Amino acid sequence: MRRLYFKIQLPSYLDGAFYCLMVGLGEIYFVSAALDAGLNEKFAASLAVTPILIASILQMFTPLVVKILGGLKRAIVGAALLQACTMFYLGVLIVSGFPPSLLKGLYLLGCVLYYVFDRFAGTLWNAWIAQIIPLKKRTDFFTKRTASHFVVELLALVGAGKILYGQNIEETSQRYFFAMFIAAGLFRFISSYYLWLQPEGKQKRESLKNHPVFKRGTSFSRQNHPQKKFWPMLVFLFLVNFTTFISAPFFNPFLLSQLKMHYEDFTLLTIALFVSRIVTSYLCGFFVKKWRENSLMIIAALLLTPMPYLWTLSEHLYWFVLCQIVAGAALMCYELGVMLGLMDRVNHLQRVHFLNWSNFINALGMVLGLVLGSYLLGTGELTKDSYYSVFIIAAWLRFLIILVLPLWTRGSKIARSA
Repeated sequence: MRRLYFKIQLPSYLDGAFYCLMVGLGEIYFVSAALDAGLNEKFAASLAVTPILIASILQMFTPLVVKILGGLKRAIVGAALLQACTMFYLGVLIVSGFPPSLLKGLYLLGCVLYYVFDRFAGTLWNAWIAQIIPLKKRTDFFTKRTASHFVVELLALVGAGKILYGQNIEETSQRYFFAMFIAAGLFRFISSYYLWLQPEGKQKRESLKNHPVFKRGTSFSRQNHPQKKFWPMLVFLFLVNFTTFISAPFFNPFLLSQLKMHYEDFTLLTIALFVSRIVTSYLCGFFVKKWRENSLMIIAALLLTPMPYLWTLSEHLYWFVLCQIVAGAALMCYELGVMLGLMDRVNHLQRVHFLNWSNFINALGMVLGLVLGSYLLGTGELTKDSYYSVFIIAAWLRFLIILVLPLWTRGSKIARSA
């Protein structure tokens, strides 16, 4: 037990903690840094989706990368190190003084590379960690790991926000973004070190070169498409992301642009969301042990469905705090439900390709949802009523999540029994 903790679990906790420091100081501020550097709002908004979609397509080539490098751990650590380098690249760009026409392309390239390496490392990490964490320990491991990492990310996010917005630093804020991005890259380097300390897993480097998962080309290859028994689950994931992203990307602009919310109040909402996710992650362990992971997906579907409509009921700060608490619980149930469900139902021979396909389909759902939400919002002068109409339509469409929930629960039973 002690050997499992110090050799696997503790390095994994530390790897994730330093990764979250990178996210809290870097990734979360990509859009803010772009706006501060003089790039327009439409370009900044596209950073939330475009790089992720491109990265989700390129990640389909992860099997070729693993085959070339000869090991899951080696590929994961390599991707993490390259991700750290992209943070340095973005930090330098912010203070480069390039004209917006040139900076726009270079900045988008950096964000795309960041998410490419993030998707490479994330997909392979999910396949790798399932080999080294015993089945009976997974629920407890992931709930504790997730909760502790949200605490770290929250501290980094709030601390960086106080530095940026707590002072009148309009003319020098690019220097702060530069320092934050450089620090984020250093934290990813430390995270890579703790990744390297963990064991290789059941599949050694020598056997991986001839492993059937990595011999059959990319995830786009026909023989690597998900089996029929998994498609109901993929359709469910697509519909969840599609209906969620019709309204979710517009919540923060609504608060900041239409309600003119102060940063202190906005930070309070962020804290409420994170605290809710932390508390819920511990409760999820109880639900999974008693009713399996399907209980998490049922709770998530019931909580996610009415969320956009709730945003229209009041403009009081504490009402939005309550909404964030509910949203945090819903997102945590959904994310842990998906993670535990896939690890339980998809064996190691299929996991890499299945995760690639699920990430691609999730990103496609996000983009299509955002496009529909943008169309519903319109191109004229935006008002509260414009946002309210999008939120109400999105709430009705989110009933699809409840209607298609059997695709996940029944699909998972078929996958598990097959």
